[in-house]
Amino acid sequence: MRNVLVLLSVFIVLPLMGQRVVRRTTVVRPSYNRVVVTPPRRTVIVHTPPRHVVVTRPPIYRGPSYWGPYWHPVGFYLPVLPAACVMMYVNSVPYYYNEGVYYQKSGSQYKVTEAPIGAIVSSLPDNCSTFDYQGSTYYYFAGTYYLKIKKKKFKVVKAPIGVMVTELPEGTKTVKQGGTTYYACHGAYYRPEAVGDQVHYVVVPNPSGEILKQVPEGAVVVKKDGDSYYESSGKYYKAVVHDGEVVYKQVFF
Repeated sequence: MRNVLVLLSVFIVLPLMGQRVVRRTTVVRPSYNRVVVTPPRRTVIVHTPPRHVVVTRPPIYRGPSYWGPYWHPVGFYLPVLPAACVMMYVNSVPYYYNEGVYYQKSGSQYKVTEAPIGAIVSSLPDNCSTFDYQGSTYYYFAGTYYLKIKKKKFKVVKAPIGVMVTELPEGTKTVKQGGTTYYACHGAYYRPEAVGDQVHYVVVPNPSGEILKQVPEGAVVVKKDGDSYYESSGKYYKAVVHDGEVVYKQVFF
């Protein structure tokens, strides 16, 4: 047994005593083939519905003994015009304007009329609503729509199709067409729509055909079945008498 231990010492322990113990430090180098994956940016498309125009009912005329910057519905008669009224001509027809209301001479009085398309005014009522629609800024007051064309110059334009309002002015008429009820106001037609628990009104095309006070520029006269029509951009119009004046109503063939 002793001889065995001596032999183990000779062949195992003694060789180890003559060696140095080397500690190695392992260096981990980054891989140059590493692929960094970042999540792509998400493109979020937000569809904005037409902005609702909040309509505030303007003050009402208080009586024949007083007149001033008050709103009057279409068809209302005044014995004397407001002092601040200005006169203008639209298509050679005289009108009087004051605070968003348009008048025409009727006998010895002055009758409130719809705002004539194309009229240009230099001021709008203080409580006029402003809204953006299809890239344009509109001004709205009591059923009339305006576009700003110059500094302090506003032009009466047609109601833009698709705009929704929450209230219609006095003098709005009810029109039934094809079983649907519409509301006509200042040459525009509105269809009621439920928005939540409220009823709003969206501008729609004339359900019975467009009515114009003037023939469209560039229209040509055509004959159909012995009658004369005016054709413009694929639309046909016929001269008819409406509310005592000649207008041009769109017809369909």
